[in-house]
Amino acid sequence: MAFSPAAGYAGVVTIYPSVLAAEPLEAVAGQASVPISGDEEGLVIGWLAQIGEIDPEISDAVLKRCRRDGGTRDYFLARAAEVCTDGDLDDRRF
Repeated sequence: MAFSPAAGYAGVVTIYPSVLAAEPLEAVAGQASVPISGDEEGLVIGWLAQIGEIDPEISDAVLKRCRRDGGTRDYFLARAAEVCTDGDLDDRRF
């Protein structure tokens, strides 16, 4: 909720007493504490290309989500780590 002029938690509670049930957020859950590095972005983009996802809008959306959400970043980096990078055939499926 936004107020103009800006109001703190105490000011909001004064105006809207029903907010007492809610607790102020200390930190946004799942927010990345460390921004995704350029190398990590490259890994994610490489993995997206590997699975055939080359649409720049999709890639941008994925990277934006990785920058905001640490869990999402970890998921995509884990997928990227699974990609065979040395050119060997991954024969686990055969």
